[in-house]
Amino acid sequence: LGLGCVVRGCLANGQVESIDVVERDPDVIALCKKGVDDPRVTIHQMDALRELPPGQFDYAWNDLWSDTDKGEKRLAENHLDLMFRMLQKRKAKKIGCWQARPYWKRLIPDWI
Repeated sequence: LGLGCVVRGCLANGQVESIDVVERDPDVIALCKKGVDDPRVTIHQMDALRELPPGQFDYAWNDLWSDTDKGEKRLAENHLDLMFRMLQKRKAKKIGCWQARPYWKRLIPDWI
């Protein structure tokens, strides 16, 4: 959910039928829920790195935050882990994240 900017941008498109948001931090949900108050939005309080929301999606946008001070993996690793897991479980037809191309380019330079 973050600040809700991506969600609000998607809601501006009248063709968007539904948006499922996964946010692990209840404080973020409380702070930003009002800004994305729309019947097309469902917020799931869960950690996407540990579990995935129900259903299959046309598109998944991953915007993660890593707290390396708490032993979490670096941001790039978390993004890739989540993207690969979603693809393996066929949770989304298309998947993206902030700066996906640089992450992938370092791991699989011949593909990009």
